[in-house]
Order: sequence, then structure tokens, then C-alpha cells
Amino acid sequence: MARFSPTLSLIKQRIPTPLIDFINFIYGAIDPLMIASYQKQNAWNKPIPPFELRRITAKRSVANFVQSGKRISDALVEGLRTTGKEINEIQTVLDFGCGAGRQVQYFYAYEFVKIYGCDPNAAHIAWLSKNYPLADFRVSQFMPPLPFDSNTFDLIYSVSVFSHLSEKAQFAWLEELSRVLKPNQIALLTTLGEHAANRLDLEKLVQRDPAEPESFKDALAQQKFVFYVPESYRAANQVINPGNSSEEDMYGATWHSEDYIYENWSQYFEVIKIIPGCVDGLQDLVVLRKL
Repeated sequence: MARFSPTLSLIKQRIPTPLIDFINFIYGAIDPLMIASYQKQNAWNKPIPPFELRRITAKRSVANFVQSGKRISDALVEGLRTTGKEINEIQTVLDFGCGAGRQVQYFYAYEFVKIYGCDPNAAHIAWLSKNYPLADFRVSQFMPPLPFDSNTFDLIYSVSVFSHLSEKAQFAWLEELSRVLKPNQIALLTTLGEHAANRLDLEKLVQRDPAEPESFKDALAQQKFVFYVPESYRAANQVINPGNSSEEDMYGATWHSEDYIYENWSQYFEVIKIIPGCVDGLQDLVVLRKL
């Protein structure tokens, strides 16, 4: 699933598209050498996806894909621990919106865990299925259902997915994740909240997109839930969900206040806690339990 990077969005708004395409072409051409060099220098034996897959879920560099995956995976394990559960108690895990496997590369190392993943990007799923043969990866759609039975998973985590969903899609997916999670088990979902709003308002030098609020902090304080579709997302939306005409049927940029989550997500899960900014210093981690 495509990830929204506010900082990168600013850069892209100011660089002509042909130049961005040329930069991406150069990166793609030298990427196999960069992967081999990183693996040799760091004695890294895990598979690393190619640039055209990796750049959707992380920055261009190989190091960023590996290192940010470590930071985020550690934050997820710590989030699980706050519920009184340890990772060694978990047998089945769903990575919802797994992308190119930034977290999979670490969770796959837990030999006692069966990893499942889903994503609407078929190229991601094909690469992951080839490189992580003991896991189970499925192509998912823009809206439910998932291709899994009810009460299947001991743990579900999802990084930078609910930070892209409209309110309509959000509620549909919360209900669906509750369906496939076992009773009394945990879901860990990331969101953009007050922490990210404060940080990005300080970083923002210009408005990055016509639909973007002048102040994320003010918009979130007033509306509690903010969703808009950046212009740069519209072409990708036609690939992921062809024929959509309504913004509520598109991926966008989504912001949640803590009050909104407690008030609205509790109809699907017990909201145990929200840990601000603990996911790579930007996104909040929402810790949920299925009742």
C-alpha cells in the first residue's frame, strides 16, 4: 500500500516531474549494486526488495528500508508488551497492508510465528511469496472482505494504512479486522495524530498540496478527523481502485485525534491505549483488543 510521506511530498512539489523520473531511473539502474554492497558490508542475509517496490513503503535507500523496519518492528513488539502479552505467545500474525515487507523481514525471524500478509499491490505479494516461502501472502482489495476465515489471528498489525483511509473505508476495515482476529487478542494500528501534526507544522515551509490544511494541528483540533486526497495520489488511486469517482473510495492522507479514536473505534475494539509518536518518531500506535 502506498505510504504518504509529508516531507517527501514537499520536495516533490518543488522538483519537476521529468527530473524525478530521471532520478528514479538512475536509482533503479544502480539498485542491484547498492543492495549487494549493503548486504556485504553489514553481513545482512535477509532478502531486500528492488527499488521499484521498496520506494513505495520507505525512502529510496536500502539502509532506510532495513533500519526503519527494525525501529518499527521493535515499536510493535513493545506495543504488544504493554498489553501483558509477549511475542513468544503469538502463533499467527497478520501484516495488514504489508507492502514490500518492511516489518515482515523481522517478524519472519520468529520461528514460532506463522506470518500472513495482505496488500492490494500484486507485485509486492509476488515478491514476498517468492522470498518468504514459509509465510502466506494474499492480494487484498480496496474494501473488505479479506481472504481469511473468522477468528484466525493472534495478532494483527498495520503500519501506515489507517493514515490513508477515508472514514467510510476505515470503519469497514475495523469491522473486518475484528472479524479475522481471535477473541481477546490484540491489533496494533498506526495513525497520524497530534504528535505528527505538531511536528509537521514546524517542518512545513509551504503548503505542499492544494487540498492540504494550512495547519494540521488546527485542522485536527477543529475536526477531530481529517481526510484529503493529495493530487499526487490520484493516478495511483486509479491503479489500485479503478473507476472510483468519490474521494471516500480513494487512498488519501488521514489524521485522527485521540478523542476521535476513543469515541469511534470502541464500537469495534476495546481501545487499550494510544502511544503518541512511537512509530518511527511520527505515527501514533493504537493498541486494541477484540472483546
